[in-house]
Amino acid sequence: MDRMDLDRKYKLWFTVTVLITTITLFEVYEYIADYFWNVKLQGVYSGSWVDQRFKLIMPRIDDTMVDIMLGIVGAITFVIGKITFKK
Repeated sequence: MDRMDLDRKYKLWFTVTVLITTITLFEVYEYIADYFWNVKLQGVYSGSWVDQRFKLIMPRIDDTMVDIMLGIVGAITFVIGKITFKK
């Protein structure tokens, strides 16, 4: 099957699926990195790595949900843009 054989709606659906999967896998990566190495990827912090004092500005779960929601909104915006301005 040639890549051009796919209908446009399936290409856009595939794009959204890949984007949401990538966003989700990155959030899993953030969780694993924080769990094992405490690198502070989840959550929003204010502070310095030099003196190791951090103030939590946004909780970890809120940061994860915002990241996923913004990613989904971005993917949907891309698809709407492609549908609206199709060539």
